Amino acid sequence: MATTLQTTPETAPAPPSRHATDDEILGLASAAPRTSPMGASRKARGTAPDVTAEADSGHGSAVPLQQGDEVAPTSGEESRDVPAEPEQLRAAFEAHPELRRAWDEAEAYRETFATPDEARAATALLADLDRMDALFFSRRPEDHAELARAVAGLDPEAFASLAQAMNGLATEAQRHRGNNAARQGSTEAGNDGAAAASGAANAADAVGASRGPRGTVPASDPQSRTANPPDVIPRSGATRNPSSAAHDTEPAQEREIPRDARDDTARNVSGVTPAQAEFFHAANAAAVQGVLEAIETQVERLLPEGISTSAHQRVVREIYRELDASLQSNRQLAQQMREAFRSGALDAAHQRAVVSLLTGRAKQALPGVAKRVLGEWTSTIVAASHDRRARQRAAERRVDIAGSGGAANDGRRSIAPRDLDYARLSDADILNL
Repeated sequence: MATTLQTTPETAPAPPSRHATDDEILGLASAAPRTSPMGASRKARGTAPDVTAEADSGHGSAVPLQQGDEVAPTSGEESRDVPAEPEQLRAAFEAHPELRRAWDEAEAYRETFATPDEARAATALLADLDRMDALFFSRRPEDHAELARAVAGLDPEAFASLAQAMNGLATEAQRHRGNNAARQGSTEAGNDGAAAASGAANAADAVGASRGPRGTVPASDPQSRTANPPDVIPRSGATRNPSSAAHDTEPAQEREIPRDARDDTARNVSGVTPAQAEFFHAANAAAVQGVLEAIETQVERLLPEGISTSAHQRVVREIYRELDASLQSNRQLAQQMREAFRSGALDAAHQRAVVSLLTGRAKQALPGVAKRVLGEWTSTIVAASHDRRARQRAAERRVDIAGSGGAANDGRRSIAPRDLDYARLSDADILNL
């Protein structure tokens, strides 16, 4: 026993155990967290304990952290951001860890939003931004128009300045793409005079695409191509002078004009590039096809069964003609078509958007136009039927239905009851009358 008492002071004291005691395992001890002396001293100084340094310092092997151990944040900045817990609530937090988590979440929420009203306002702003993003990245012109109205409602003056800047950038980009396409087209064509003539014809056809579903100009009518300027994509300094077309028919003057100058002259005369003309052709054909399909569907639904094919085609052509006139007289649609052709890339998506805009307007006006055309057609048919029946009744009242042209019918006339002598007729003769 004495030996034991003498050797006891020489033995180094064992480090405090981090493992749970028997009382803690059985639930008999307090749930207060346990910290090591080194961790307590560092916590008092406001510094974070280095668990790795303690494990490697030689006081013993690394001991895994238990559930009751606390580890301070490893970053001084993070420890400064975490607000201090109230003294009166610390016991409740230690007894109920979920309360501490709720407190931390509430404090983190208050660091971002001071009041719930600010959070609601931010949510509304995010919803508006998401909606504007969806409208901006949409390929539909009506969505872009809605976005423009929404932005204009925020600040009209700022929107006007923004629209001017966007219009300038779009015009510059469109001019750059058009010049590149024109240079590529002129290189592939090889014949400058033929390329200029075809460009002028395509430009005239493109004018019809911007004015209605049936806007193509016949290729055999050169005067109509000269008289209709391509107002789809107006260019700065690009004028349509009919007298300039005479230069294409004069070989002497054409030989004197350099090649680059002839290309520029051809682009100025036509007003559009070959790529734009091809885009106009494709959009026009797709729009005409869509409008005709809509008219066919409407006519099949309205006309009764048994109508001849020729009558059906006449009604379709008449509705198409009236619908074309109605769309050409719509100035708002013409302005929208010019803006649609002026802005946007000459790709399939933009073509579908233009065709959708045109066919949508045509389908909106189709019921009224079809009703008016079918009403006029029905009135004409009914009037013709009444006229035919009137002629038939007039012919029935005539004495000589066959007319007086034949010699065998000269003596034929109607027989009145007083012309018969019933006294001289037998029963068989009377029955045979």
